[in-house]
Amino acid sequence: MLLNFTERVDTDDFYIHIPIPEAFFVHKLIIANRRTDSSKRGKDLSQCRSLSGILDAQILQDIANSEKLGPRTKKQIQTSCERIDFPYEQLGI
Repeated sequence: MLLNFTERVDTDDFYIHIPIPEAFFVHKLIIANRRTDSSKRGKDLSQCRSLSGILDAQILQDIANSEKLGPRTKKQIQTSCERIDFPYEQLGI
């Protein structure tokens, strides 16, 4: 997901591809609840909270639906959404 949804950033001598915010957001929603270290989980959720206000709803749904997500992963995403007060339904999964 992080490699499939990127944008190009040009610098003086080269360019790099970075994940778009919506891809990074979905990725962090998934991994946050897989973390055993609560401080890392908190950091992941804090990053999601920070990004939640700038996300494009259609791109977010496109990314969430581009992956084959199992019931366990969907539950992890839902739990992360609840923890950051983000409407799970907005993901369209």
